[in-house]
Amino acid sequence: MTLRTLAVVVLVAAAATAQSSVAELNLTLAQLEQTAQTTNLDLAKLRIEKWKGGGEARQQYQANADALSRNLSESLPQRIAELRSAPENLAASFKLYRNVDALYDVLSALTDVASGAAPQSDYNALVADVKNLEAVRRSLADRLEALATQRDLELARLRTGGKTAATSKSGAKKIVIDDTAPRTTRKKKTTTPQ
Repeated sequence: MTLRTLAVVVLVAAAATAQSSVAELNLTLAQLEQTAQTTNLDLAKLRIEKWKGGGEARQQYQANADALSRNLSESLPQRIAELRSAPENLAASFKLYRNVDALYDVLSALTDVASGAAPQSDYNALVADVKNLEAVRRSLADRLEALATQRDLELARLRTGGKTAATSKSGAKKIVIDDTAPRTTRKKKTTTPQ
């Protein structure tokens, strides 16, 4: 296999991997959008005023539910759109992951409180939402790790290639080959009188 053929094979494999990665990302983003929509509906149905606990505690629970709802409706769709427009962007991937992780933390805490303070129907809805969000969070984390690993490998390859080129330039001797045939000069025949 020639070097050129090998380079083409590597490029085709990289393109196939990138397409697969984007397809997986689109699936994950669709799951996230569905989870966000369902969670937002479940949060709207909560009757936190009927939960057990004092007035201040219920106010805090309601504030957390409102903050979750705002994030699901405003911030999360922006992060999803950013990543959709640049699927291989590591920064956009990390921003979305961090947002989903924060949502997961607050929703988990609210669900923990609901286990002892809320009616069973409220608790069951929140448990399902936490499980769905956790699955999406894990998927985003795995993808983020794969992207970071890929970038590290690319960077190492570029650094190694740069060192090899630098080494070959600094230690190489330049040999010039002149492959033109030397000119031959003809001597004129001189005739001498006899």
